[in-house]
Amino acid sequence: MNSKKATVLCAVGFALLVVWFAHKKRQEAQWRDTCIQNLRWIVVSKQIVAEEDKLAPGDRITEIKVAGHLIGRGKPGTGLAGLGFACPAGGDYTVNPIASNPVCSIHGRLPDR
Repeated sequence: MNSKKATVLCAVGFALLVVWFAHKKRQEAQWRDTCIQNLRWIVVSKQIVAEEDKLAPGDRITEIKVAGHLIGRGKPGTGLAGLGFACPAGGDYTVNPIASNPVCSIHGRLPDR
């Protein structure tokens, strides 16, 4: 292979690498944003359950109760991930007690506003 072809192949390879990294970075940002939105939905669902069940701050809440409000209907024996409500990056959600924010194992807690 002559040096001109090699230079062109290197340039094309480098361009593809740059495009791939940009796509990966954009995808990770979308996953993070979706995860943050999911955490916000979990907070709202926890507030609804707390009001319905008259729970106080610090009271424990089950994932199944929270999931029932997120999906619109609860299915016995399934949690958030079982109902398709999961972090797009593969993280696990921890609901935590009332008045404590939920946590994602990958993206952490909700950011301060």
